[in-house]
Amino acid sequence: MQKNSLRKSSPLTFMDISLHRTLLYGLAALWVFFLHLPFKMPKVGGWTLVYYIQFYGACGVEMFMLLTGYGLYLSLRKHGLRKFYIHRALRVWLPASLISLVVCIFKGCTVWTAAGVLAVFPYWFGMPAPWFAGFILLMYVIYPLFHWMLEHHKKTYFLLCVLAWPVVFVLCGLFENVIQPIGQGFARIPVFMLGVALTPAFVENKKIPLWIIPAGFACFIAIMLLKSAVYFPIGISYCLRTVAYTSLSFSLIPLFAYIARFLLKCGLGRAFYKICAFFGGISLEFYIIFIHVRNAMLEMPVYSTVTDNLLKISLVGGITSIVLSVLTRWLCGVLIQEFNKTKIPE
Repeated sequence: MQKNSLRKSSPLTFMDISLHRTLLYGLAALWVFFLHLPFKMPKVGGWTLVYYIQFYGACGVEMFMLLTGYGLYLSLRKHGLRKFYIHRALRVWLPASLISLVVCIFKGCTVWTAAGVLAVFPYWFGMPAPWFAGFILLMYVIYPLFHWMLEHHKKTYFLLCVLAWPVVFVLCGLFENVIQPIGQGFARIPVFMLGVALTPAFVENKKIPLWIIPAGFACFIAIMLLKSAVYFPIGISYCLRTVAYTSLSFSLIPLFAYIARFLLKCGLGRAFYKICAFFGGISLEFYIIFIHVRNAMLEMPVYSTVTDNLLKISLVGGITSIVLSVLTRWLCGVLIQEFNKTKIPE
């Protein structure tokens, strides 16, 4: 009992974050889902805090970016380069393409549009495709290079991480119209690189300094106040927001990892933990499906007040997306298993 108590009161380390990574993925996914609900919380009275939580929901993406690097490190070390690419493609490209195929069929898209959506990568050329799937797949392709640099030229990689931010700012400022269609992904490349740069801290199980939590919050508030007080071009403004959300994520990830220790101590907390971890397991499918379901339902005729209708869409769309996400994940698993069973002559 004394040893268990000592472990729970031990300093927070990067292994705590790794241990609760699925929970953190789930919280990030739910936060992004909350942002995209058609029903927006009112900015009045006691709802004001909930309004701001919803308003800053895109921060969930930055949380995901910072958490991804160590998972990719473990996957590459375990499977090797060839299987790493196969696993990443099957985990992201397959479900994203299946979902997009169904949407293209129902929307009657042209063959050219459907091909771009199914390939996912053409997102980077301005074609209509799921931005997150297109972004993360490209990062997975590049990741082995980052991994190699981190192992053999660590200082050079850290320098690239530092330089990535001003480069993105300059390019977004100079070529705003060109970059705007891919702005969601382009502005987050430095965040992904930063997540990869944290890998040594996970491997060495470094202690997380407590000052990082208030420092991240302070940096977030300072940048958001600057954005509201000074006019910036759209491209620069989006990059500043990404930096602010990254700062906030640096506070929230260790904070949530610390709270997870207490959630596991009681039945209600464990139930909440399991629900969030469940969403962490279907986060990709849930995000992509909900966006399509929400947009489809918004195009339907309204037979009630606008507020009432948006609330119904939020509830029904959310429940429908959960069910479809589980079915998509199951179907992809079956397809992968059957493909692996297929034998060819030697």
